[in-house]
Parts: sequence; structure tokens; C-alpha cells
Amino acid sequence: MKSESGKSLTELLVVIVIIGILSSISLPMFLNYLKLSRLVATIHQVKQYTTQSRYDALTDSGIKTVCILEGQITSTTDGNCHNKSIKSLPSGVSLDVTNSTFSNKAGSISGKGNDFYKISFSGNTNGGQLGRITFTTRTANEPLTNRNTMCLFQTLKNVDNLGYETNIDIRKGKDCQK
Repeated sequence: MKSESGKSLTELLVVIVIIGILSSISLPMFLNYLKLSRLVATIHQVKQYTTQSRYDALTDSGIKTVCILEGQITSTTDGNCHNKSIKSLPSGVSLDVTNSTFSNKAGSISGKGNDFYKISFSGNTNGGQLGRITFTTRTANEPLTNRNTMCLFQTLKNVDNLGYETNIDIRKGKDCQK
């Protein structure tokens, strides 16, 4: 009698089923990780622009403005966001217009119909607008969670009872509504 070596059909099917189960569990986790990575990259890019603009306004004793559009960001010294070098923000992240509170929200740029926000700084330590800009990866029917919403808050902070200075703070999820 000849001996056969190899795997039986039943063994191969068990391996395929196990691989299918593991991939069905890990794929949604991986996709959520990608969404969160894009959200974190977006909020940190906005914070970098905002911090640099604040620093530039302080050192130049002038006014510096950050312009944030849906998926785009730029900075300017004249307050005009048009015809500037605009950098793209990571895809899959959108501006949460209803939860953003900066006061210089304007209509549209170049007829595209996108809302944009301007965050301006003047040349002193407390010379900046106060408010919140919120980014999200959630769809309209998803609830607000820590994983799918982040915001950049700009507040005044008391510095050793000597006065106030602008403070830039990143918050997540429901903390964005405070």
C-alpha cells in the first residue's frame, strides 16, 4: 500500500475558515485605525499652522491669518485667502461646520460653495480669536465618539496672574463641545 502525504480537504477548509474569521475581525479595526490616523494628522497639521502663525504675528508685530477650507489649509498676512498657496489636508477627514465656532466663517471661495474659517492673530500674546475648529471622520448618521472627532480650541489662559495669553488646545470627541 502506498502512503499519501499532504493535507486533506477538511484540513484545508478549516484553515480557510479560520483565516476568514480572523480577517473579518481585523479588517474593521485596521480601517478604523486608518481613519483615526488621518484625523490625528489633520488636527496636528492645523495646530502646526496655527502655532506658526501665532509665532509669526508675535515676532513681526503684525496680523497673521490661517485659512481652513474643506480639506485645505493656507496662511496669509493680508487676511485674503484667495490665490494663496493652498496645502491639502489628509483625505477622509471633513470639517464639522456645525461644531466649529470661529466667528469669521465666510461663504464660498471661487464658487465652490465650501465654507472656510479664518483664524487671525495680532502681534501680542493675547491677540487671537477665541473659538473651536472641529474635524471628523464620521458620517451623518454616526454618533459623536472620541475616535471620530477632534477639535482645536483656542482659549485665553491666565499666566501667573500677570495677564492672559492665547492657548491652543487639542480635544477629542465629546470634549469638543465644552
